[in-house]
Formats: sequence, structure tokens, C-alpha cells
Amino acid sequence: MIHVCYGLRDESGKYSKYAGTSIQSVLDNTQEEITIHVLHDSTLSKENRRKLSMIAYNHDQEIQFYNVEELAPDAIEYIKDQLPRVRGYWGTVASFFRTLIPKFLDSNRAIYLDTDILVNLDINELWTVDLEGKPLAAVPEFFTGLSIRNAMGFPPCRKNLVDPHDYFNAGVMLMDLDQIRGGGGHYLFSKVA
Repeated sequence: MIHVCYGLRDESGKYSKYAGTSIQSVLDNTQEEITIHVLHDSTLSKENRRKLSMIAYNHDQEIQFYNVEELAPDAIEYIKDQLPRVRGYWGTVASFFRTLIPKFLDSNRAIYLDTDILVNLDINELWTVDLEGKPLAAVPEFFTGLSIRNAMGFPPCRKNLVDPHDYFNAGVMLMDLDQIRGGGGHYLFSKVA
């Protein structure tokens, strides 16, 4: 079973269609059994939740929803409290939903995809990558065409919190959830928030 996760905050009601398109692309290109996990807040409407469910249903796959505001209110409050302190950060609280994946999934592994990712290959190719004992796999930003000099413009690099060589694109990640859960039960969000 492959576990694919998304984080979704949808105040306008428009982001659900991006998530739906991404989910459709995963399911269209993969023959393995897949469970889609959507970490969301109260902005995901009942109608959009139904539409996302229909995509999975039409592919005979499973989809699960996790309202992070209800399931992890302390973590969400902590993240909201920390965001204003990170000057120059362009993300939202939703970008931190991915850090709660180890808390909600009863699996040893997960793939996280941003809602704007289109998948044009069998996601099993990513799923079967050997992590060699590492907690996650991702592509360094400078491999995406961004120079190290430009990476220095990102707030964590500019503030010397992250070496630009270690700064990675968090829009596609293969996560070893057991490795991430290790270390006394601290979840990933406590490491990045």
C-alpha cells in the first residue's frame, strides 16, 4: 500500500481543484493500491471533500481526511504563534500540515506532494527508493535550477539556520515516518517551526 499525503487550506474554494488534479494524476499513472491522505483545516468544504472522495472512489482507491484543527489544536496554535516571528516567510500555516504526517499516519512511510504537483509517472518509482536509513528524501533547491547564491535569499539560509546546500524543495518528499517519529516522540513540526 502506497500512502500519498497532501496538505490543504482552501479559504477560496479554489485549491481543492488543484489537489483533485494532482490526486487524479497520481491515480491515473499508478497501478498499486494507494491511500490518499488529506491533512486540512476547516476551510475544506463538505462539497470539495465529496469531490476529492469521488476521484479516489472512481479509481477504487481509498482517501482519508484529517482536520488538523480538530486533531492537533496545540500543534496548529504553536505553528500560528511562530509564523509571525519568521520574517520574510511567504508560506502559510498550511505549509506546516506536512510536518504533522508522522502524527496521523499509521504507516512507516509516506510520500508528501504539494497540491500543485502533477505526476506523470508511476508513483511506485518514488515509493520504492531506498532511503538508506535517512528520514526523508527530497531534491535540493539548487538542483531545481536555483543557484546557491539565490538560495541565500531564502530566510532560513539568510539567517544561517540552514546551509543553502541542505535547503530542499519540500513540495515532493519521501518520508520514513519511523525515523521521523524517533527521538523521543518529537514530531517533525517541532524541528522546523
